[in-house]
Amino acid sequence: MEQTFTRKIYEADGAKTDLVIPEGFTDIGILTFCKVREKLKSVVFPSTMTTLPEKLFKDCSNLESIDLRNCNVTVLPKSFFSCCYELKKVTLPSCLTEIGEEAFFNCNSLHHITIPKNVTQIGELAFCSCKFQNIKIPDSVIEIADGAFHCCRTLQSIIIPDSVTKIGNYAFSGCNSLQSIILPKGLKKISESLFSDCFKLQSITIPDRMKTIGAGAFDGCASLKSINIPDGVKEIDHQAFAGCNSLQSINIPVSVIQIGEEAFSECYSIKSLILPSKVTTIGKRAFAGCNSLQSINIPDSVTEIGSRAFFGCNLDDFEAESINFRISGGMLIDKVNSKVISAAFIYLTDIVIPEEITIIGEEAFEKCEPLQSVIIPEGVTEIRDCAFYGCSSLKSVIIPGSVTEIGNFAFSNCESLECVTFTNPSTKLHNDCFRACHSLKTVNLPKGLSWTKIKDSFQWSPWGEMSPKASHCSPESRRR
Repeated sequence: MEQTFTRKIYEADGAKTDLVIPEGFTDIGILTFCKVREKLKSVVFPSTMTTLPEKLFKDCSNLESIDLRNCNVTVLPKSFFSCCYELKKVTLPSCLTEIGEEAFFNCNSLHHITIPKNVTQIGELAFCSCKFQNIKIPDSVIEIADGAFHCCRTLQSIIIPDSVTKIGNYAFSGCNSLQSIILPKGLKKISESLFSDCFKLQSITIPDRMKTIGAGAFDGCASLKSINIPDGVKEIDHQAFAGCNSLQSINIPVSVIQIGEEAFSECYSIKSLILPSKVTTIGKRAFAGCNSLQSINIPDSVTEIGSRAFFGCNLDDFEAESINFRISGGMLIDKVNSKVISAAFIYLTDIVIPEEITIIGEEAFEKCEPLQSVIIPEGVTEIRDCAFYGCSSLKSVIIPGSVTEIGNFAFSNCESLECVTFTNPSTKLHNDCFRACHSLKTVNLPKGLSWTKIKDSFQWSPWGEMSPKASHCSPESRRR
């Protein structure tokens, strides 16, 4: 009988838009509706139905209503209603325990659904791009998979029960009408990009058992003003709060030992921050672009700070010091390795590198556009990759004799740079370290260093039509 019904629908001319599947059928073929996809509007299933195939209604673009309440099925299969753009009403069976991957993917007319009380799992991208305003997840649910409610742009509120112990990556990302949420008490990790680009999210309650705040968890939550991170969290992963530009205060508990790359980058409203005494690592650009930040401490426990960690902060006159690091003169300095890590103030115009420095770190002053002059003392041995990249106001630079190596793109795109002076014929220049310095007119070379040897580092004109004037001089003549 099942084969007869399937054949009948398969061979239909599309005239029938509303179907009632007769009692007695237990199964249905995957191609049953393939020839009536564009005409089909509603289907009622019988109580004898025990198995449903994947993608049965995929791309049924005019389907509006489905009644599955009488079905005796436990799993709603993968992509069952995927891209049913006009689907408005769905009644699910009470015996359902799992909503499969992409089950309602891109059903962007679906405004309401009741999830049955026996469901334990909500699959990956299950409700992606649906148009719910609110939704209640029953307390039978244990897991919400990756992207389950991704880009539900009209979702304003959601109730997540304490039974949920795992919420996947980007499960609620792009829900840009969501204003507040309470996370379940059993959750131990806020997954990667969980609430990224939830522009209207203003408050969130994080449970006490939390251990990790994942990468990009709140990235782009522009309305989030404050957050309380519970004691017990050990890691704030990269970009966790990046772009939270309304965030004015944040409590970082004593349990935190690692702050990842760009964790708080472009949090424009943070004015001060107290780092706890157990922090060991502050990642690259961790606080970059926090242009209201005027004070921060560096605990003695910190052993590693990444490049440009405080770039763009307002720390020009601010000084802080720990056993291993100090902020002074608008620069972040690694005392142990005698290294300038990065600028701590975006508006630096003049820099005097301290006498004790031997290394200018990678990206240390990258895109410090107001920087006009820099004095590099004897004793500096390395200028690393991109150290002065894009310093568009820098006009001249003297490389002292102690410098043995200049890294890739170290002075590239310094558009106002007119004169470069070398004093050590053995200084190693990597390719492109002065690339695209369009205003370069003079390169002063010591005896023993020829233009032919270093010209590949000065591919300053993309068309190669011109070459800067190269001249030889000794340190003595340069001083005269």
